[in-house]
Amino acid sequence: MQAIIMAAGYGRRIAEISKENPKSFLELNGEKLIERAVRLLKARGIEDITVVTGYRPELFHELLGDSVHFRHNPLYFCTNVLSSFAVGMDKISDEFIFLHADTVFAEPILDRLISNSSAGIILPVDFKVCAEEEMKVILDDRGFVKEINKTMGLDVAAGEFIGMAKISSSMLDRLKGAVHQELKERHNHQEYFEAAVQNLIDDGVDVGVVPTGDDPWIEIDFPEDYERVKVLFPER
Repeated sequence: MQAIIMAAGYGRRIAEISKENPKSFLELNGEKLIERAVRLLKARGIEDITVVTGYRPELFHELLGDSVHFRHNPLYFCTNVLSSFAVGMDKISDEFIFLHADTVFAEPILDRLISNSSAGIILPVDFKVCAEEEMKVILDDRGFVKEINKTMGLDVAAGEFIGMAKISSSMLDRLKGAVHQELKERHNHQEYFEAAVQNLIDDGVDVGVVPTGDDPWIEIDFPEDYERVKVLFPER
């Protein structure tokens, strides 16, 4: 199994505390968020990890050295996650874990994601009442994802996709084709990774879910998120 970590963004909304460093250089219990993500993956035997950089790539090279592979999105400041994934997907040739460097999650969520084989694409979902800006999902009557985006009505959303996924090797070619469709044919360089997933759903691909349950997770977008993550994940 491989992994790819999205770490290209600057994080304007949290710049007051990141102090000109990448957002994933914020520390939790004496460990940078990017270090934590790499450590948790490697602890589960995932050694082939690609980190996609954008803002200040030299800091990632200095920190992680040759423990991971690197790909760089030089247009990180005017593109979105889908473009960063496209930069790194040439390193993917097997089943892989996709995750955002600014998503902090309890380890059992990752364990359940890795062990689940109910579909070629698996998404952890926090089943809850959602807010406007969250990446929301609707499920079909079989329990698979029917729709995933930020724009759906709050009254129909089943929960929030937390920014991690497991993609089987059998889905690689189709996923890469969906990415190409968005970027090369539709020129949607501001799209999220989830746009490619929606393309696959529309093409008949089953996308399964893993509930986060009571296990905590948080995406760090604002200073208050960083304060909350320190409460949710106290020092052991």
